Amino acid sequence: MGYMAPFYVFPCGHSFHANCLIAHVTKCSSESQAEWICKSNLYKIQSQLEDAIASECPFCGDLMIREISVPFHPPRGKG
Repeated sequence: MGYMAPFYVFPCGHSFHANCLIAHVTKCSSESQAEWICKSNLYKIQSQLEDAIASECPFCGDLMIREISVPFHPPRGKG
């Protein structure tokens, strides 16, 4: 059997490849948290990184609830 990329499965049933989860969470996080996640070495600080990206499902948790107030398109003249 070949190499299998790490993945996360949440109690709600959603599952993500680790890289896909990191990409989604950094896109939806604050700039400072996204920078920290991107600069982190997965192997040295794995438990801290997992707390940042996998503490809850990004589709069912607080991250998605906060996105409700984010418009689909930026206001005219701002992007």
